Amino acid sequence: MLKFSIVVKNPWAKDVDAKAYNFDKAISKNKRFEAEHSYCGYFLLYFALDTSWRGESHAGPELELCVFGYTARYKIYDIRHWNYTYGRWMTEQEQRHEYDSYV
Repeated sequence: MLKFSIVVKNPWAKDVDAKAYNFDKAISKNKRFEAEHSYCGYFLLYFALDTSWRGESHAGPELELCVFGYTARYKIYDIRHWNYTYGRWMTEQEQRHEYDSYV
């Protein structure tokens, strides 16, 4: 698993965060593909790569690139939550219990 990022912040940034496009589609029972294009003026340059497939909730490879505020982000992620106690994906029953404890 590799997580890597490079950031150059914009010192003149204004509070602007506009999502232009978001696409999310199921590609299997537990995996989804997400593409997002947006504008966020906080970064002049931002590059991030995450290759984790498991070991955390909603794990999956992700690539994000931002140049002068224009951002493209692509991710394949798992819809399940990670059970850190047992080192595996939560069962549906465990996820329902977790959800009910928040409501």
